[in-house]
Amino acid sequence: MLTLLIPISIAIILSLGNLLIDPYFLWGISHRYNYLYESLDERIEKVNRIYYNERKSYDSILLGSSRATYVNQNDFANHRLFNFGVSSMMPFEYDYYLNLLEQKGHSLKTIYLQIDFFGSNTIMTDDGNTYTKEKLEKVVFAPLENHLHRISKLLTYNKQLIRIPLDNVKKAFTQAYYTRDNIKYHPKVSEEQRIEAFNYHLKRHTLLFMGDKYAFDKGKELKNILLQVKARHPNASFVIYTSPVSAPLFASEINFAKRWEEYKQWLRIHLEVFGSLYQFGGFNEITQNLQNYKDDDHFYPYVGKLIAQTLTKQDFTPIKDFGIYLTLDNVEEYFAKLEKQLKDYDMSEIIEIMNDERLKVF
Repeated sequence: MLTLLIPISIAIILSLGNLLIDPYFLWGISHRYNYLYESLDERIEKVNRIYYNERKSYDSILLGSSRATYVNQNDFANHRLFNFGVSSMMPFEYDYYLNLLEQKGHSLKTIYLQIDFFGSNTIMTDDGNTYTKEKLEKVVFAPLENHLHRISKLLTYNKQLIRIPLDNVKKAFTQAYYTRDNIKYHPKVSEEQRIEAFNYHLKRHTLLFMGDKYAFDKGKELKNILLQVKARHPNASFVIYTSPVSAPLFASEINFAKRWEEYKQWLRIHLEVFGSLYQFGGFNEITQNLQNYKDDDHFYPYVGKLIAQTLTKQDFTPIKDFGIYLTLDNVEEYFAKLEKQLKDYDMSEIIEIMNDERLKVF
């Protein structure tokens, strides 16, 4: 009898824990002991949130990489927007998430695409954050077709079962964390932490544009994806914007990795498909102030608020050259100005970082 009671008791405790803490977002339960959490996999969490238990009605969506996750969905005035930003999102993923929201009854009027230059790369580097099409379908979407998926997860141990309630009691987060309302925050890091992360990730991001790690799309696959997305959602307005990575990272990817021609073509592709975009990258007051970043590319949420205000044309004091409105009519003039800025940029610190053999990034 005792031998049966032990596994039964464990199963009951696990089930109650998974139900009450809901680490996989399968049940839509929210309370003071699970409200804040550090994400393990944004794709799984956000897909489950929409598929199983999101009760709100959304008319807009923001798609993009982890750089988009620091934009607060509530800052989009007159929108009911869901931020579907996930780590290292690639363009082929767009339709999966758009179709999911529409399948669940959300009528999308506005689709915001935060675009990253790494999306022009046809070589998929598996760094743990990047998903291939096969991995996305198998890990994220295939479980939704299993009617017993939620039940089976009740008997699965996840370290979040302990970590989430403890974090909510202590409220001493040192990394990025979410609320159950899909808002992401990040505590201010020390200058020592910022510099360490900046140097490491700048070198890593730059190397991903060099040698056999990068192959430019040449406008074929990417353009076809964007055209298909636009055609499949004819009733939605598309708003495109570039992520404001730090100026040193931008200069390193373009100057050190020698990707100026590819960068121009990448922007042209989006303009040819959508007609316009907002350029938050390059050189401006935000990207040149490294205190706005926790590393080389992730800005703090207050910068995300400025992005949302710009995109929704709210009444605020704009920042010069942050959110330049580009079309096919003015982009070549913009390229001429940007090229001069790139040529004048002091590359000495970047060269020192890239040549630092102590930084082992691969």
